[in-house]
Amino acid sequence: MKVPFRYPHLFLYWWLITAPKYLFTLIKRVIILINSQISFTLNLRLLFTPLFGDYTVIGRLIGFVVRIFEIFFGTVILGVLCTLSVLIPFFWLVFPIILLVLQGLLLIPFALAVYLLWIFAVKDIPLKKVIECSSDEVERACRPQTLDFLNLLKDNKSDAVLKISATPVISYLLKKAELSNEEFIQKLSTAPGIDLNQLKKRCWEMAKESKLRYVEPELVIASYISCIHNADTILATYGSNLDLVIKSTKWVVENREILDKLFIWQPDYETMLTGGTGKGMTGRVTPYLNAMSEDFTKQAIRGNYKRYAVREDSIRKMAELLGGSNENILIIGAPGSGKTSLAKGIAYKIMEGTSYKSLNNKRIVSMELSGIVSGTAGVGEIAEKLKRAISEAKASGDIILFIDEIHTLIAGGNDHPEISALYSILEPELASNTIQFIGATTIQNYRKYIEPNGAFSRLFTIYEITEASKDETIEILKYDVKTLEYKHNLFITYPALEKAVDLSRKLIHERVLPDKAIQIIQRAATRVSENTKYLDSR
Repeated sequence: MKVPFRYPHLFLYWWLITAPKYLFTLIKRVIILINSQISFTLNLRLLFTPLFGDYTVIGRLIGFVVRIFEIFFGTVILGVLCTLSVLIPFFWLVFPIILLVLQGLLLIPFALAVYLLWIFAVKDIPLKKVIECSSDEVERACRPQTLDFLNLLKDNKSDAVLKISATPVISYLLKKAELSNEEFIQKLSTAPGIDLNQLKKRCWEMAKESKLRYVEPELVIASYISCIHNADTILATYGSNLDLVIKSTKWVVENREILDKLFIWQPDYETMLTGGTGKGMTGRVTPYLNAMSEDFTKQAIRGNYKRYAVREDSIRKMAELLGGSNENILIIGAPGSGKTSLAKGIAYKIMEGTSYKSLNNKRIVSMELSGIVSGTAGVGEIAEKLKRAISEAKASGDIILFIDEIHTLIAGGNDHPEISALYSILEPELASNTIQFIGATTIQNYRKYIEPNGAFSRLFTIYEITEASKDETIEILKYDVKTLEYKHNLFITYPALEKAVDLSRKLIHERVLPDKAIQIIQRAATRVSENTKYLDSR
């Protein structure tokens, strides 16, 4: 693999500008994360707010003392870090001068060693990012292996395509796109001449469209295919098309991009979850509520809720409704449209750090009606359990209660006295606006049970969630595929995801996307896990 030559002046620029800037940025990220964890700035804002809702004189005094202590403790920690953010980059810059003064003979071997380490560290990093160059400078934004592929195509195109297709990175891509077929590769190698400048420009365009930092090696083969005059005709022979090839390529490259932005020390790190719950210590412990509910925000902390944040528009609209007032929201939609997922998506956004201040530090807690009823001796005990849970939620002041299948409060009241008891307790709480509720039900059940009950329906602002689009469903499936591949040791192709969506639309009519596509991909994964371990569109 050919590595771009790095001139010494680039090393000097790195030492004098890039490295100090990186060190400052790294410490700045640490400061932001630590501030988020110890709630320094939040405690400043809540200095005179008592802890855990204790508004007695003693409670206020204790809260003030505790917050003063935490502010002092935070001032020391953040003060040290802020000082280091200046001193460390400064020491980095003056260290060669100190070394020259104290041990002048060591400066040259030290500089040479650092230069060689720098060469090794940046060997896979292009000179520029895609957004920093034009299509005429595309080579400056290419990975070394990308440049290797382009140089191979300068000479013998037929042999170059065969060699490129045999490399692990392209072999993996072709398998993901269901094109790891020798006959197809031979056809590519004998395709009419491709203009190299046109190919480079297409690589740059594809990288820019995908918002990639650099031109990755996979883009060469995808661009090569797209530059062939009758590409779709050739691909159709193998059950594919140009759109599938491009989307497969983007999927493979995007997965690697995520890994390059995952850790705090990585230059392009961006996943800083600065939200959270309970950081201001204004809420209260809720043992009774916890026993009959699931805290979506706590689940979001564990990192398995990002898939629910795909439907950005729906989450934004819900957040606006929740943040604009203290009204209760009723989510209605077809079975499988993602009503519960929407509530989980909001919980994830809270953990990520929402721009809606009224939702900051909130907890989205799902009350399980079955959990309230189970293990109780009678209606009186059920009522007592629920009253205690609601009382805890109200006292905490930072909880939004989510109730799935909320129509059962009305539908089951006649035949089940315990459900009737729940309804009689929850209805006045819904009307009081002292605690916010999110309900969820299907459109059919809303029209059958809730809409005819005018008094109950007026307690909610209605939000109708539509069926997920094909693109949204595929984005959700991409998250599920990672879990399925790891759990069952599978290899799942991109065309399989599109096929799952298309088949679900054709075969399943009682549910909508994304749920029915998830159902198909999970069933197919379970089936192939017992034999081939390879899940494709066929």
